[in-house]
Amino acid sequence: MQEVILFYNGLGIPTRHILDSRGAIPSKTIADAKVAIQEMAEYSQKWHNGTSRSGSTETSDRLVAIQAQLNNL
Repeated sequence: MQEVILFYNGLGIPTRHILDSRGAIPSKTIADAKVAIQEMAEYSQKWHNGTSRSGSTETSDRLVAIQAQLNNL
């Protein structure tokens, strides 16, 4: 558990808050803490690869449509 606490203490405050959103890491078992950290790491990797941003394409398409309507005015 020392490794988990050392890792946790090395995180920035915003990252700790995100990680603790499902329960405080220091109060979890070692296995649960490692699972939570792994899930956050996987989500972060997907975010940076663009695979978890499905809604951003829809938003972009809507903005293009709005811009086209404005241009027609």
